[in-house]
Amino acid sequence: MPDRKSPRKIRVLPIIRSVRTRWRLRMALRGLSIVAGAGFLAFLVSAYGLEALRFTPAAVTGLRVAAWSVVVLLTFFFLFKPLFKRVTDYQVALYLEEHEPSLEAAILGAVEVEKSDSPSPSQGVSPELLSRLVESAVDKARKVDYGLGIDRRGLYQGSGALALIFSATVLFFFFGPQGMRYGMRALG
Repeated sequence: MPDRKSPRKIRVLPIIRSVRTRWRLRMALRGLSIVAGAGFLAFLVSAYGLEALRFTPAAVTGLRVAAWSVVVLLTFFFLFKPLFKRVTDYQVALYLEEHEPSLEAAILGAVEVEKSDSPSPSQGVSPELLSRLVESAVDKARKVDYGLGIDRRGLYQGSGALALIFSATVLFFFFGPQGMRYGMRALG
């Protein structure tokens, strides 16, 4: 019986790992976009504050600390915290099932089969039946391209937002008001 469990793991768990990886990538892109955008705004507001306070040493130090503190806090809450959150195989399967209703809980059932010990005949569960359940789940996942479409939009949005923020930042540093550019350099 244990040898029957190995082939099922090879077929179902990579689907779960793939969905988890794309989900984490989407979360990373979203977090980076938030950190980059809000961080840029924090430095922009601080640079404006430096101009208003005439670049006094206390203002430079205080606003530098404030701007970098914002970036560190944003990085913790929107990048590290979501990425290091433990997500179980069952949660990933549930996420996949919610976004691909055509799977009809097949992946959830297959994950439960994968995670449970080999059934013994005394439990009244047929190993053949469990094997077919897993095969059915893999077939259904194959029909929906293994869930590749569920995170595609989020990945495109995160990539686009990050590219837009990066482009805006570069344009600002080359073509923005000279006093603001000087203030941004003083904060770095």
